[in-house]
Amino acid sequence: MIGEGIKPNIVTFNVMVSACAKRWNLEELDLILLFMEKEEGRFETNMYTLLIDGFTSSGKNEKAEKLVMKMHEAGLKADAHFYNLIIRSYCRRYGDGNGICKRNAKQGMNIDDAMFNRLVDGFCEKGMVNEAIELEVRMEKDGYEIDLLVCEKIVLELCKLNRTEEARMLINALAKRGGDLSRLIQTTLIDC
Repeated sequence: MIGEGIKPNIVTFNVMVSACAKRWNLEELDLILLFMEKEEGRFETNMYTLLIDGFTSSGKNEKAEKLVMKMHEAGLKADAHFYNLIIRSYCRRYGDGNGICKRNAKQGMNIDDAMFNRLVDGFCEKGMVNEAIELEVRMEKDGYEIDLLVCEKIVLELCKLNRTEEARMLINALAKRGGDLSRLIQTTLIDC
């Protein structure tokens, strides 16, 4: 294309970035990004999506975080999906999401209810119920609202570990907040 005098556009760059990200060919990806910069190619949300997805799926979380910061600097909205990708990648890699929460909070990134709920959910999936409870308590303290389905997962994990008293205490705490706990209570009675 270049030999024929045709300049690549954002669609061309998106296709090349997507191909490299899916193959985890990060060396080639770096070359494409340098070329894009040279050609004064502008990043747009789809490009960030491709890059962040590629970096998090290959365990390059720090690069993904830098891209989210770059989005903020460029005035683009980084929605929960980007943060969830990063959080999920850290949880997959290290099994611990608390560090990412503290780090992002210090950097001024907004962590929303959905991201906290995903972390608690991830801890439960890995059988890390103590960490899930710790995060749930922190969420409450910081004014976040935990999803009842996530609480149900914590309760079920507690029941699996024969920690029924703690499961009941969690249900009682949730009942004090209000809301429909009928499904949660029914699940607990069946599984505990």
